[in-house]
Amino acid sequence: MSSPTPPPAVAQRPLQKSRDGRLFLASQGMDAVSSGLAQVALPWLALDAGAGPGGAALVFATGLLPYLTFGLLAGVVADRTDRRRLLLAVHAAQALAATAIPLWAVSRGTPPLSVIFVAAVVIGSGRVFADAAAFGAVSELAGTDHYTASQATLTAAWSVGLFVGPSVGGVLVATVGAPRAMAVEALALATATVLVAGIRSSFGGASGDSSSAASPAKEALRFVLTDPLVRVYTGVSLAWNLAATGALALQVPYLRRQLHLSAATTGTILAVASLTGLAVPFFLDRLVARVPPQTLLLLFMAGTPLGLVLLLQSTSAISAGAAVALLATLDWCTLSLLIGHRQEHAPADMQSRVGITGRMVAMCSMALGTLLAGILADRMSLRATYWALAGVGSVAVVASIPPLLRLARSRQGGSRTGA
Repeated sequence: MSSPTPPPAVAQRPLQKSRDGRLFLASQGMDAVSSGLAQVALPWLALDAGAGPGGAALVFATGLLPYLTFGLLAGVVADRTDRRRLLLAVHAAQALAATAIPLWAVSRGTPPLSVIFVAAVVIGSGRVFADAAAFGAVSELAGTDHYTASQATLTAAWSVGLFVGPSVGGVLVATVGAPRAMAVEALALATATVLVAGIRSSFGGASGDSSSAASPAKEALRFVLTDPLVRVYTGVSLAWNLAATGALALQVPYLRRQLHLSAATTGTILAVASLTGLAVPFFLDRLVARVPPQTLLLLFMAGTPLGLVLLLQSTSAISAGAAVALLATLDWCTLSLLIGHRQEHAPADMQSRVGITGRMVAMCSMALGTLLAGILADRMSLRATYWALAGVGSVAVVASIPPLLRLARSRQGGSRTGA
């Protein structure tokens, strides 16, 4: 399979070292702000409109379900079209959808559930296409040789956005109400649109292929299932997310009910933990240069059950905050390494399809992990549930050792023979 040659104007170097890369990082940060704000405002809106906890959870799930529905299509579209124009169109559509809620509130009062769900679906579906375009954009701007380092930098941008979004969202909901908070989300998405408009690169992706979408989608699935590295990484992501996401879903109930921390203290712990992603670019690339990526993955994964045990042993806000920060750091590192090394290995003309297929698998395992944690928490204490999740994480680590070590040996052998 031949890979298209990037345009000469595209400088392939780490994202933060080019003008277009910095604009892209800023736009991704604003997208993360909007996502974090929606995590607070949309479920709150649903509750205000008369929905119960299940309805609020369903609104929250609109950020997950579109990946399963549109993921493969989004990958094909992003590999076939001008990715910059796709990002522009998607962010603009998301901004309009977010604007609909405050406009409705001003003219007619509290929006009904139907309006809230439609807005949530449009915003969530747009995020799928934006993510697909972003996978290819990183490859086009930074080059596959710099993908892991650039993914770590992108992780830092996400961590800032996911700190600012919920923090601002909570304050806005409490002071001006959830509908007006959605106006700020619309502003964040509009800002992302303006930032993307200032980028000169097309981000590639315009292949001109006029065949149906089914064939490219099958090609991407075949690659994910048959390529040794991507297949192993996909399986590792599936196993790791079962424990990591389940533990994340129960952090607020655990800190509140088990440690009896206030809402303010709990929010501070989670906000500070989200900022640990800022540190990842400063050490991950250096670690990858010295330690095989597969070995690093095992170490990061093994740290998750350890972090859960430390949280279980916590007796104060400080010790709990340290454990939650450790878990967040391990999450950011594992995410950056899984995405970065996988995309470095993916063909240039399949960056969006491979990336979004991996994201779909991750979302499925995250949903399963959350469901598992919820079922366990309904049937046993939170402490017992966390011990069970630590056990699940340990099993995932042990199960990942043979395929990751085999992969590391095969790649070392290939390097020695010039393969």
